[in-house]
Amino acid sequence: MKTFDQIEAKIKNLRNKEEEILIYKKNQALKKEPISLGKALKLNEIQSKISVLKWVLNV
Repeated sequence: MKTFDQIEAKIKNLRNKEEEILIYKKNQALKKEPISLGKALKLNEIQSKISVLKWVLNV
C-alpha cells in the first residue's frame, strides 16, 4: 500500500509532466513547426494517463 506521501509525490510529478506537455505544445504552435505523429500520439497518451489518474485520485 502506498503511503500518502508517495501518492502526493506522484500527483505532483503528474502535474509537472502535464505542464511540460502543455508548454511543449504551445511552443511548437508558436514556432508553427508540426509535431511528428509519433510525438503527438505519445503526448496524447501521457495526457490521457494523467487525466485518468486525476479522476481516480479525484484531484
